[in-house]
Order: sequence, then structure tokens, then C-alpha cells
Amino acid sequence: MMKHLKIYRIFCLLTAFFLFVPFSCKDERDEYIPYRYVNLTVDLSINTNLAVSGNSEYYPDAGYGGLIIYCEFYDYAAPDNSLFRVWDATCTHEVSTDCIVEPEGNSFYGICPCCSTRYEFSTGYPTDENAAATYPLKEYNVSVINNRLYISN
Repeated sequence: MMKHLKIYRIFCLLTAFFLFVPFSCKDERDEYIPYRYVNLTVDLSINTNLAVSGNSEYYPDAGYGGLIIYCEFYDYAAPDNSLFRVWDATCTHEVSTDCIVEPEGNSFYGICPCCSTRYEFSTGYPTDENAAATYPLKEYNVSVINNRLYISN
């Protein structure tokens, strides 16, 4: 009977260990950007600023804090082969609609006015290793068809 009690205690300890340890080691992000439905179309023949490699533009009425559309590469011969990245403009350190990453002109960098984190739009990551933000900007799906950008989540 003592042997069965010992086995039962070991079983209970192992069960508790395997049930609670995985939940306590979760990598939770406090910088969660709230979900907003995104379904936006941008005509590149009308918005010619985005048809230049390295340019970015802010669209305030989409996403949680607006969208930053960045043209990584524009192929004039075959526009459907162009590469774009689309980010939510909300800073990942100060998750608020008051802390919106602002593009520096038409460049591939943007800065948060609240915590001064500078982001690179080709990767979405902060450029400085000592920046307040440690996570990249939230990225959205983008496809190019017939010289139009289709952005969604």
C-alpha cells in the first residue's frame, strides 16, 4: 500500500508539473496592437509617390493607428513585380492612437513622437538597439495586381 501511495504522489507531481509549467513560460507581448479589419486598395497610377523605390506614405483611416505603405522596389517594366511593405503606424512601445510613427518625409524611416523610437520600413524593426521599443511594427498583407495595391489582414 505504501508503494501505491508513493506512485500516486509522483504521478500527481508530474501531472501538475506538465500542466502548469508550459503556461508559466509563455512569451507574452505587452505591445499588442489591437486588431482592426483592413481592406484597402491603392491605385499606383493615381498615387505616383508610392511608385518610387524608398518612398513611404501614411494612410490615417485604416488599421489601428493608420497604415504606412513603403515601396521597397518598384518595377516600371512590370509593376506587378514591385515589392511593398505595409505597417500599422502604431508604435509597439506606446500602444496608443496618440503614439503614431510618422514617416520622415518620403523616406524609409519613421519615428514615434512619444518615445522617440526610430523604425526602418524595410524591416519594421527599431533602428537603435537602445530604443524604447523592442518589437517590430505590425505588418499587413499586400499584393500588387494591375498597378494597384491590395492591402488586408
